[in-house]
Amino acid sequence: MYKFLNEKLNQSKGAIVEQMCFIAFEIEKEKKSDMIEQFEEEIPEHICEILGWRKGYDVYGYIEDAIEDNGLIHLMYEEGYQGFLAQVYFPVCSNFKFSQDNPEEVISWECSRSYSWIIDYVYAHTVAELADKISSKSQEYFDKEVKRFKSKNN
Repeated sequence: MYKFLNEKLNQSKGAIVEQMCFIAFEIEKEKKSDMIEQFEEEIPEHICEILGWRKGYDVYGYIEDAIEDNGLIHLMYEEGYQGFLAQVYFPVCSNFKFSQDNPEEVISWECSRSYSWIIDYVYAHTVAELADKISSKSQEYFDKEVKRFKSKNN
């Protein structure tokens, strides 16, 4: 499982899974993990985005109540979210170089692995889906940095 995930992540422009938990196992623990505590610090709107839940004040209320009662994991489990939650570090890339033949094609870039990270969470029902979602999210962050770089340098 981890070998597959690492192989897929090698294609994701430097994303690193810092922590990961299996919700179906996490629910059985007496004490929640540090990662779950950190996840619960996210605003309800972002939690909805991560889990693919409908955004709305009623849903935010359920999330806030669940966190207050130490039951966000139980709420996720009851809603069928029994898969994998990962805390992922996405590098902030810069100094992009573009192809002379195709100015839209990025041919090289720099990523600092020491200080510039975007920390986010990704949820998926399977490891394969998790790898795909991390890769997709990594590409989104990369594309935003390319766009920012172009706007600064034009």
